[in-house]
Amino acid sequence: MVPFFPVCRFIFPALLVICNDVGAYACGCLFGRHPLIVLSPNKTIEGYIGAGIVTLTCGYLNISVQEGLVLATYASLAAPFSGFFASAIKRSANIKDFGSLIPGHGGVTDRMDCQLLMPIFTFVFRQWLRKPEFPNLPAAF
Repeated sequence: MVPFFPVCRFIFPALLVICNDVGAYACGCLFGRHPLIVLSPNKTIEGYIGAGIVTLTCGYLNISVQEGLVLATYASLAAPFSGFFASAIKRSANIKDFGSLIPGHGGVTDRMDCQLLMPIFTFVFRQWLRKPEFPNLPAAF
């Protein structure tokens, strides 16, 4: 077994959420016209769809294509809702950011809000949902 595989188990899902954030921002800036949700008025439908395409493309690059696409699908569909949930909390508390560590972006929590659901799904997927009929999945995944 290659020694870096356990690290990939943690890093790859986190990178998918980052790809989703970057894809949403880029596609939203380039093509965004229609607002997605009232809680986050700068997020657009075009950005959400573009983020899904970018994330699925990045998921395809995983060692296991099947697992990469499952994780990418979840990252592109569900992870943004962690951000919406964080926005709802901030709005109810009448604050713009959770912190001020990163100028223009808020605190660490503001940067990591979309990561909240991904580790839970990744754990559940790897422990209980992954089917043995995918024989090409490496043992570390």
